[in-house]
Amino acid sequence: MIIGPNYVYIALPRTASLSVSSWLIADHAGRTFDGHYHSADVPRECRDHLVFTVVRNPYGRMASLYRFLEQKFWGRSDEWCETAGMTMPEFVRWCIDRPEPNWQTQSQILSAYDGRLAVLRFEDFPGCLNVLPLEVGIGVPWMNRTWHLENPEEILTLDSMRAIEDHSRDDFEMFRYAIRGIAGSRKHLQRGVL
Repeated sequence: MIIGPNYVYIALPRTASLSVSSWLIADHAGRTFDGHYHSADVPRECRDHLVFTVVRNPYGRMASLYRFLEQKFWGRSDEWCETAGMTMPEFVRWCIDRPEPNWQTQSQILSAYDGRLAVLRFEDFPGCLNVLPLEVGIGVPWMNRTWHLENPEEILTLDSMRAIEDHSRDDFEMFRYAIRGIAGSRKHLQRGVL
């Protein structure tokens, strides 16, 4: 969570959170709150601030998290390597019920906050930030970009999409993203690699 003079940003993993956080810290007097970067437990004294977050289509978010681990951590000897070699459906199922924010759904993380929340969409990034009462200036840096597709479900297998839908059902509903796994185009699903 990043707290500024008149705003609180709840950072969700794999939603451009490092980019937004860096921009807020550099250009808008933001600071990380007590080292709780992916927390939605907004301090009582900040409840009257603008509280906002950025959400991402669950297909793209989980595919991005999988690719991030594959590119940055597999082959190393640390806790993140437990996922090394998993298929995408195995990885999504592994994420279920893990307490760390990286593995939780967006709605699980945000459930700690019960106040007014401005929800911006990653798919509109960085333009979505223009609705904030903050000057965007020369722009937001795109940091830690590992993988992005306009339509990530085009490269997911039907099994991967079903696993993501099971894992992130509340996110699809809460943030009004379309579930495409069963009704999606078979042509795209046959090209899947994850």
